[in-house]
Amino acid sequence: MNQSKREKTKLFGAKPLEATVCPGCVYVEVVTVLKMEITLVFRVPTTHDVVTTLLNPNYPKSHLDLLNLGLLGLQIVLYLVLSRKASQVFFFLYFAFWRAAYDAGLGWVLTKQSKKKWIVREVQRLGWLDEERRPGVRNWIRKQLADKMGKDYSFDVRLDYLSNKWVHTE
Repeated sequence: MNQSKREKTKLFGAKPLEATVCPGCVYVEVVTVLKMEITLVFRVPTTHDVVTTLLNPNYPKSHLDLLNLGLLGLQIVLYLVLSRKASQVFFFLYFAFWRAAYDAGLGWVLTKQSKKKWIVREVQRLGWLDEERRPGVRNWIRKQLADKMGKDYSFDVRLDYLSNKWVHTE
């Protein structure tokens, strides 16, 4: 972290979250709120490898995990059922389609997000995280994130811009 960010952090008195598994993982961002520069400092929560958690029977599985495992199993069954030649052609086309869809789709989504904050605006427009408009969707998203993250993750922590302190909203 450069000197000016350190000075801004000290100046605004921002405090990192208490619990963390990775003590060196700190994220610093300077935002402008009501024409005031505020420095946000928080610990990056622990994340786990997707493949390890998906295949490890000790981790709890969500409905999406079970769907993923089912689709992976179906691919194995298809490979074993199809003839060698049909299997090669099918999986080549299957891989090419999903690779292109992933590259083009992710590129499109990330471009729209970085230029127009598209994902954030859509989530706000649809009210997915609004307790009053869509409590079922918000609770489902909250459960999915809380189940996948470490103990240092809190869905309900936000920054109070007036006091520049982290508050727990529940």
